[in-house]
Amino acid sequence: RLSRIVNAPIFSKDGKLHLNPGYSASTECYFNLDGKVQIPDVPICPSEGDVKRAKETIADILCDFPFIGESEMANAVSLYLSRFVCDMISGPVPVYIIEAPSPGTGKTLLAQVLAYPPTGKIIEAMGEGRNDEEMRKRITAKLMNFPNFVFIDNIQHQIAYSSLASAITAGQWEDRIIGESRTVVVPVNSTWILTGNNPSLSSEMARRCVRIRIDTGREQPWTRDLSEFKHKNLLQWVKMNRGQLVWSALVLVQNWIASGRPVPANKNMGMFEQWCQVMGGILEINGIKGFLENLNDMYCASDIEISAWRSFTKEWWQVYGTAEVGAAELYQLFLDKDITIELGSGNERSQRIRLGIQLSKMRQRKFGRLRIVFA
Repeated sequence: RLSRIVNAPIFSKDGKLHLNPGYSASTECYFNLDGKVQIPDVPICPSEGDVKRAKETIADILCDFPFIGESEMANAVSLYLSRFVCDMISGPVPVYIIEAPSPGTGKTLLAQVLAYPPTGKIIEAMGEGRNDEEMRKRITAKLMNFPNFVFIDNIQHQIAYSSLASAITAGQWEDRIIGESRTVVVPVNSTWILTGNNPSLSSEMARRCVRIRIDTGREQPWTRDLSEFKHKNLLQWVKMNRGQLVWSALVLVQNWIASGRPVPANKNMGMFEQWCQVMGGILEINGIKGFLENLNDMYCASDIEISAWRSFTKEWWQVYGTAEVGAAELYQLFLDKDITIELGSGNERSQRIRLGIQLSKMRQRKFGRLRIVFA
């Protein structure tokens, strides 16, 4: 059985390293290695010196990016490791969203350099769809090629595509082929990367995302002088040092396996439990701190939808308290307080209907200390 062809060593489901080029029954993969790339031997039980050298090499690839905290960097390291251990994760993996406050900060470059070691090529970017239907078609076309990464670059609109949310957590993706009456079913075993400038997320997407935020603190970050960077051409440096970079990732994973695969405490995301255990365990055993510690910050900053409903329920409580109130009164409150809940651009009747539908969707939903209850 051949599941796929890979361009870098990977670990099997039971933790065996497929390091030698060719086919391996444990991974069911064929490892095709560029002959110019030399990967040093990976010790079964890495020494402290091995781990230190591996971490220094990975730090070298990240040192030119202005991460806003150690959590952002830890999440970036987990993205770097993701393809080497994807078979060890039995379940979905979240989206890595690389964001910044302004263009030219290095979001696309960060995605490219993190994805290059496991693939040996520059990942191709896919544009976002104009609507959910178009996004669904693009996802289907992309997944039919069994990509290592699904990279959606430069998101401009609110990330609220139901098709994208479904694909991320689906073990298999089923859709009709464009122009044909038949459907296709493909496995979803890709790592998802999105980039954007201060992107806003729907609540469904926010809980599927892991944030990697970078910020130079400058108005025009793209004008930085080359003298400020350790690597004047980072992508070229990554290409030239790919063998050592791959070795560094494998050493960190092997160190976790040799240590008994410890599971981290207090690291969890609903639907992504297995991913949290594997990634959190690898980072923790290797002394890389901050993994997932920025989740609440991301939810507060990015989930515009929930922020709007939190403000709305607060105003609702202050005006009406626990009294029963109808959609008409709440619509007037919506107008008076200039709430940012999206109700479309239709007339008043259309917006009232939309508000009623939105309220129905929020039944029993809790916002802070308040809960929406229907009589």
